[in-house]
Amino acid sequence: WLRRIRAKTNETIAEVERLLHLVNAHRGIYCGDKTLARFDESQQKSEEFLSRSMLVCEDGEQVSLAEISKHTISNPDILFAEWMVRVRGFEEVAQHFSHAAVMVTISTPSRMHPILKASAKPNPNFDGTSPKEANDYLNHVWQLIRAKFARADISPYGMRVAEPNHDGTPHWHILLFIAPEKLKPLKRIVKHYALKESPNEKGARKYRVNFVDIDPNKGSAAGYLAKYIAKNINGIKGEAGCGAGERTAARRTRAWNTQVCSNWWPECHRVA
Repeated sequence: WLRRIRAKTNETIAEVERLLHLVNAHRGIYCGDKTLARFDESQQKSEEFLSRSMLVCEDGEQVSLAEISKHTISNPDILFAEWMVRVRGFEEVAQHFSHAAVMVTISTPSRMHPILKASAKPNPNFDGTSPKEANDYLNHVWQLIRAKFARADISPYGMRVAEPNHDGTPHWHILLFIAPEKLKPLKRIVKHYALKESPNEKGARKYRVNFVDIDPNKGSAAGYLAKYIAKNINGIKGEAGCGAGERTAARRTRAWNTQVCSNWWPECHRVA
């Protein structure tokens, strides 16, 4: 019960910050400062607990849980590497079968966004939808798409990543691999259901759903998805590591992930 109460408290605080227009590119991107502070406090408490807790073998050898956690997916760098290995595995399978790769981005209708990004002014169409409710909407759209795929004998495979817009409203990036002859019907189905609600609102056809065909001669699918996975875990990786701004963005995204929208983790799937 205590765990549930804490989760609900975090969700409520984050939503109040969002409704007070404290979550946007000009104030606190992805999540409010209070939500970020609570996330940092939670991380610190977890680290302190791990450092104080020891595993003791029968022969008396001791090792701290903090040391063990460095070598598991609790370590953001290891988690990032694990997901990149999975993406690369999908890509190698696709190359073996000469499958096409496409990056699909699905966003929510305007009514789910409290703030206009360009002006940072309140969105007059906002209806109070929370990030969790917006994510549930995207999940429902994807369920409809998968059901239609099954009826049309289309079976893509790939990975999904949920991430926040500047105002904390989620959108999805979905990397899919499919036989080339089924790519057009796949796009047609995704576009139909992504635009099923309010298809004629301003900017819907331009921003609600987007497709990027990945040309292997210009870059790998794994490399294309890497920035989205890194943004959710440890910042953009480069030769010299990630910069302070990127680490801060990743931290705020992780705070959003854990405190606001718990259904963010990259998901590997095959649509049956």
